[in-house]
Amino acid sequence: MTKFTPDTTLREVRKLPEFADFAPFIMFNNQAPGEDPINPGLDPEDFTMKSPAVIEGLETLRGYVRDGVKVSHDFWTDEEKREVPGRKNTKLIFMPGKPGAPFVMVIAGGAYATVCSFLEGFPTAMRLNQMGINAFVLSYRVNETPLYPKPQEDLAAALRYIFAHADEFRVDTENYAVCGFSAGGSLTGSWGTKGLGYERFGLPRPGALMVCYGASRVEAPKAGEPGNRFLDMMIGPNASPEQVKLVNNNEN
Repeated sequence: MTKFTPDTTLREVRKLPEFADFAPFIMFNNQAPGEDPINPGLDPEDFTMKSPAVIEGLETLRGYVRDGVKVSHDFWTDEEKREVPGRKNTKLIFMPGKPGAPFVMVIAGGAYATVCSFLEGFPTAMRLNQMGINAFVLSYRVNETPLYPKPQEDLAAALRYIFAHADEFRVDTENYAVCGFSAGGSLTGSWGTKGLGYERFGLPRPGALMVCYGASRVEAPKAGEPGNRFLDMMIGPNASPEQVKLVNNNEN
């Protein structure tokens, strides 16, 4: 494939040799092949790259690989993955800006059922790179019940990995930022709370949190009302008020 087009499918993108090391994480979905957990009956492999920003983001990422940049990183060790098998469903993609510049952790959304990095992660990282800012795109655990606080654990582990390899990445770790969209925005917001944020994990305070259309409050259904899919995934069915509070960033 010489160039991406608006009709290029996710299936075609995954087959590119440049993306072989991280093809599943272009859009992570740990459902059975052909299943979209958000839209049953829709095969996500048929998604097309309609947005010019999506195309430009993928082209930028492919350019880094062709230039010899190591973009794909595992922030959990093999031993840590054996201890908790779900940790294998994570990845960190590095998209470099200016050497020595600060970095932003970019977290795509997907309703905590998928991680749509090709849609929100890579295009955002590309724009940051154009401003000279280094960017990392995080693929975190999703579609596990109960899910919390696994995404926060992944974010913490990824940040520790970056701090430990800052010289290799040539990034400034002072005043790092976290930017997230939708479910990734919810995760970003939680990073500023006491219950699930940087203090809990003993990590430095971020210089900025950019929460883009992320949920900050969810209410448990009242008696007789249908269940809340978000809550059921986050903490399981029949959540207690204390458990519901856990996922509400504005109460933490």
